[in-house]
Amino acid sequence: MTRPTILQKNDDLLAQIAFPVRANAVKISTVQTIIDSLIDVINSQKLTALSAPQIGESQRIIAIKHTGAPRIPLTIVVNPVVLERSPDKELFFESSPSVDEGETYALVPRSSQIKIIGFDREGKKVDIEATGIHARLLLHAIDFLEGRNFLKKTSGELSKYVVTKSIWTKKYQKKWPSPKPA
Repeated sequence: MTRPTILQKNDDLLAQIAFPVRANAVKISTVQTIIDSLIDVINSQKLTALSAPQIGESQRIIAIKHTGAPRIPLTIVVNPVVLERSPDKELFFESSPSVDEGETYALVPRSSQIKIIGFDREGKKVDIEATGIHARLLLHAIDFLEGRNFLKKTSGELSKYVVTKSIWTKKYQKKWPSPKPA
């Protein structure tokens, strides 16, 4: 299998809402190939979150994995729907291989607790209640399904915290640890 290229923020596909996967189509080979590609890229590039649109597929599929603390095992969610979001937000720096190849960091507010539903790669229903980094990774990936990236969350006062990786290292690393490219 050829490893897919990660699209960049100026690609038209990343500005579109991804198409849902039909419930009876989750197990077909084309969908499974997209899932395998997501897993391959997330593992080979040591990413924490990735969506199908980022690899050129307009399908509502995400993959997340976090090897740090807390450890989050590889999770695939097809057609994720956010049912609940806590009103309280946490600020943390994020980056993405689809935004300047991971060289742009931004301080992003995200709900600290969420509940989502969707399907796993076998077509079985999944309910996920997530907090902290787990919630952040899911929301980060789901945003790409909605045609937006993390920079869309950095308006007003937060826009001054859109920085290069080198500026983040010099000014903000001690307060906010390294964002893993999601």
